[in-house]
Amino acid sequence: MHTTQRSGISSGFKLTLLAAMLASTLALTGCGAGAGAEFTPPIDNPGGPDNPGGPDNPGGPDNPGGPDNPGGPDNPGDSAKGPLETTLSNTGQAVDNLVDLNTDKALGDLGKQLDTVVAPIAGTVTDATQQVGAATGIGETADGLLQQVGGTVSSLGDSLAGTGLPNGLSAGVGGAISGVGDTVASVGGLLNPTADGSDPLTNILGNATGAVGALTGSLGGDGGLLQPVTDILAGAGVGGGDGSATPVLQPALANTGEAVDNVVPLGLSDTLGGVGQTLDGVVAPLATSVTGTTQNLGDSLGVGEPVNGLLTSIGGSLQGVGDGMPLGLGGLVNGLGAAVSSAGGIVHGDAANPLGDTLDSATGGVASLTAGLSLGGIGGGDGAGGLLAPVTNLLGGLGGASDGGAAGGLLAPVTGLLGGVTGGATGGGAGGLLAPVTNLLGGVTGGDSAGGGLLAPVTGLLSGLTGGGTQGSEGGTGGLLGGLLGGNR
Repeated sequence: MHTTQRSGISSGFKLTLLAAMLASTLALTGCGAGAGAEFTPPIDNPGGPDNPGGPDNPGGPDNPGGPDNPGGPDNPGDSAKGPLETTLSNTGQAVDNLVDLNTDKALGDLGKQLDTVVAPIAGTVTDATQQVGAATGIGETADGLLQQVGGTVSSLGDSLAGTGLPNGLSAGVGGAISGVGDTVASVGGLLNPTADGSDPLTNILGNATGAVGALTGSLGGDGGLLQPVTDILAGAGVGGGDGSATPVLQPALANTGEAVDNVVPLGLSDTLGGVGQTLDGVVAPLATSVTGTTQNLGDSLGVGEPVNGLLTSIGGSLQGVGDGMPLGLGGLVNGLGAAVSSAGGIVHGDAANPLGDTLDSATGGVASLTAGLSLGGIGGGDGAGGLLAPVTNLLGGLGGASDGGAAGGLLAPVTGLLGGVTGGATGGGAGGLLAPVTNLLGGVTGGDSAGGGLLAPVTGLLSGLTGGGTQGSEGGTGGLLGGLLGGNR
């Protein structure tokens, strides 16, 4: 009896001791691992509102991000990209989505070079404007209000993106409207520091031009309404015309330069406008042919008119909201509203230059914003009373006179160099760093004569397909596509 009890107690004691030793071993092992081991983050990390991801997770079409993290392949919030590289690249991409001319890379590279001068100064200026916002007490309040308004517009775009309209219309229209909302929301960063420390001017310009790219990308992509046209162009090659079509890039690039000049007076408006004018010799005629065909296609499918009506209605509502808004915000909202309205002309009606008008309005709205902040934002319209007037007056002394007398000022050598990039911008491209490019383009497309150039057979083919649409005239009723789609637009 006693022997059995002692045996049971001994066995129980051994089990207890073994359990204690095992627990101690596990505890020591855990401490060792905690002291020396490193945790590996999960590979699948799509990010969220407070976790936008990293270089290997830039977001995608269904995750465009917001004002502090625009996301996407051409992420305007990328700290490695300056305001001009972002804006010019996005502008080129909006065109390339319909006519693949690789203008996004050409313009992005140009913007990158210019940003070596512009980006540091723009960063200094926005630091100053944020200090003004903090000192006056309006920065945080204005930022919150703008994010609320922009978020409402973005939510509307997200809702439209989920409606299931065919041919990329949901994603295109919804993405464009979401981009407008993101643009409005990002304006507050000029007066209040952004959560991630990104440059607010880059965010504003990137979101505005990215909105146009979202529209053309969805319509011209796989399954998009305009895919048949883009496929034909991709199969036929790339060409140009005689440069007589309404400009597409020149107004948008000039507006981009003006938006920067309103804050940092470097004379970029004329310089970038000249670059756009040179590129329009290639881009504008072909863009006119493409949009003429897309208008026929949209109307033949019966979706052109309702889409145009929807965008016109939304754009008109935005313009109504913009009236009377202070600090240049009215000009921004009105410009974005006009851009949304103009976008409907890509798939309906007889608008001569819907793509150019859309880009012009979007970038013009940003230029109006910076003009309002710099010149007449608070109680003044003569340039003396703007919120940023002290900053712009200081920079005016650095950069020289803004009326063309750039001989003075510490930055005069820089502005002179920028003028030399294009050979005088509007001087025909005979000189400057871009002269080899413009001369090459002239040889490829035939320059001022539609009969010459390496791509003359291609432009002739496109003319046959669209019925001579490169002239943007009443001759657009013929051609192979004209017969297929029903003749007149």
